[in-house]
Amino acid sequence: MFNSLDTPRTGDNPPNLFIPIAEANGTIKELGYFVLKNACKQLKLWRDSDLFTGTMAINISLKQFDRNDLFSQVERILLEESLPGNVIELEVTESVFSEDNNHHTPILRALRKLGIKVAIDDFGTGYSSLQRLKSLPIDNVKIDKCFVDNIEHDKNDAAIIKAIILLSETFNIELIAEGIETQEQADKLCELGCYNHQGFLYSKPLNAYHFEQWIMTFNEKYRVVATTNQQNKEDCP
Repeated sequence: MFNSLDTPRTGDNPPNLFIPIAEANGTIKELGYFVLKNACKQLKLWRDSDLFTGTMAINISLKQFDRNDLFSQVERILLEESLPGNVIELEVTESVFSEDNNHHTPILRALRKLGIKVAIDDFGTGYSSLQRLKSLPIDNVKIDKCFVDNIEHDKNDAAIIKAIILLSETFNIELIAEGIETQEQADKLCELGCYNHQGFLYSKPLNAYHFEQWIMTFNEKYRVVATTNQQNKEDCP
């Protein structure tokens, strides 16, 4: 009998399927480098054309920290693509900060000295405690989707997110909620004080071409809004 991993597949496969396989067979290090290099190359093209000048978030696997050259890889890619560090955010899971992985912290501190931001992805489901937020070398915390799914109905999830919001404000850490799929979820998060959102409500995953189409529409829309607001301001007596 074949399980789902033995069955040949074609087309797109989700990260939760192929990343564990890549981590298990050791190819995640080469895959991670390929993703990092090509993401920075694409970002450079977008910045040079003034299409997108924001920050690009790139996921880093725990297994990539097993290589002693992770810092030098990142530094070299930034130099090759003529990118400043502050346009890159590296997303890591909470397991990077477990007691068994304390040796990863100096690497993250070194990366932050390059200007790179560090974010904890899927926060609340792994090894970090709220108390440890004050000592971790991080800039952003991304609240896991499981706390968002039923937030408009579950008082416990709302209370957990409110606690994370209060601590993030205390430690000056930016907070992002993941997995927003409905306007009701977005409204509830704003009510609680979390205003940075990510999820299908705003866009599904896009390849480079479709992202370019999306961002051009976005830029034009808000350019018109900004122009209109300025005109209204000038017309005021």
